[in-house]
Amino acid sequence: TIYTYAVTSSKWAQNELGFDGKFPSFHDIRFNTKGDLIVSGFYSMKDNKDMYGTFLFRVNSKTKQVSGKLEPFGSDILKNFMGEKAAAKPDASIDNFKFKDVLRRSDGSMLLLAEYSNLGSTIVPGTGGAGVPPKYNYTHTCNDILIECINDDGSRAWQTVYKKQQEEKSMDEQIAWDSFVYGLYNDQL
Repeated sequence: TIYTYAVTSSKWAQNELGFDGKFPSFHDIRFNTKGDLIVSGFYSMKDNKDMYGTFLFRVNSKTKQVSGKLEPFGSDILKNFMGEKAAAKPDASIDNFKFKDVLRRSDGSMLLLAEYSNLGSTIVPGTGGAGVPPKYNYTHTCNDILIECINDDGSRAWQTVYKKQQEEKSMDEQIAWDSFVYGLYNDQL
């Protein structure tokens, strides 16, 4: 639900975005050049951290009407992360992806970026015991990058996966480096 308030009156307007039982797990809220509120990102199911697809909703600055939609990933993109049979299931999702950013292009479309990220740990042999906590080795894995281009109307223009493998090992679980640098130049990633 988005609440809007007209500066010239004292009335609130309540705008339902239409998630229909789904949950915006990672999102970005911005205004476009027309002053419309744009809410975009990835969605999951309630009580579930897996990502099922993308969304884009627009609240018109003048009429307060809501438009946009939810867009499941689809088996073509899911096959990058699982077998073909699993990717074809209607409830297929991806896990361990973290939302990185939304990049807005001059035509109103947006690039949504997410990256596979996982933190694993193993006990260092010979540590711990007799009331002393063990030490751990941490492995921070940052692999593939998911890129979704969403048109201004909320439809998907394209999607792709940039394959990469990256691993960082440390005894400090708090240390994590950025795994890639990105930006737009002439509307190109």
